Amino acid sequence: MTLWLSGMVVAAALAAQPAGRASRVEDFDLTGLPAQSTTFAEQKLRDLVSGHRPGDRADAVRIQQKLAEYYRSKGDLRRATEAEDRARAVDTAIKGAGGAAGTGSQSMQTEPAAASGVAPERGRTPAATPANKQAGPWDAPPPGRHSDFSGRFYGMEGRLMHTWDFYPDGTFLHRTIAGSAASTSERGTFAVSGGVIDLYVTRQAASYSAPTVGGRGTAYGGGANDSAEHRRLKIGMRGPGGKDGIVLDGVELKVKSW
Repeated sequence: MTLWLSGMVVAAALAAQPAGRASRVEDFDLTGLPAQSTTFAEQKLRDLVSGHRPGDRADAVRIQQKLAEYYRSKGDLRRATEAEDRARAVDTAIKGAGGAAGTGSQSMQTEPAAASGVAPERGRTPAATPANKQAGPWDAPPPGRHSDFSGRFYGMEGRLMHTWDFYPDGTFLHRTIAGSAASTSERGTFAVSGGVIDLYVTRQAASYSAPTVGGRGTAYGGGANDSAEHRRLKIGMRGPGGKDGIVLDGVELKVKSW
């Protein structure tokens, strides 16, 4: 009953938003991206938008926040601010509704708050370091070190499939597949501490296919580049060491046996 009530509170809060502001959260501005994706971040943004289900405003808020992060990293403050504004009203309503729902909202958490806490970046307060945003100075653990956590996982985020391979030597490979038209990959090193995983990306690649003019053929393209990106994500274990799967950045991942 508490889960149902919290869902009703969230829905009511969203419905109470002014129509103009509420509807804009699903207006995703991709005009600042290049015509063809050349980085993992650009391809993932396109994949998230194509996999978005109309009416899922929590997902729309997340996409707008990622768009804002991308545009801000490119110095496009106008588009970054617009994306933040589109997300802010609905995001505030969702968070406010979660608090109003009381214990019902707590029962929907995948792990206790203490277990999913995020260590602050050097020189920053914890509040300035959300677990799903780019983090910290570049200080990657070297490959070849032993990691207590390892495993191979897969899962869906909308229509986007993720596969994650975490190896005992502390390296990882992450692939995304959006149907047969586009795929991305990234690799690097990682470190797990408590409910947080730090990813240090050293290489990214993307590939795509598209019909040629007139639809008489198919054009293929892609690219790869070295990277020096550090991301910090929340991670939850399903069973000891993730033997029954993991929850990574809010995405449920199962153990991969293929």
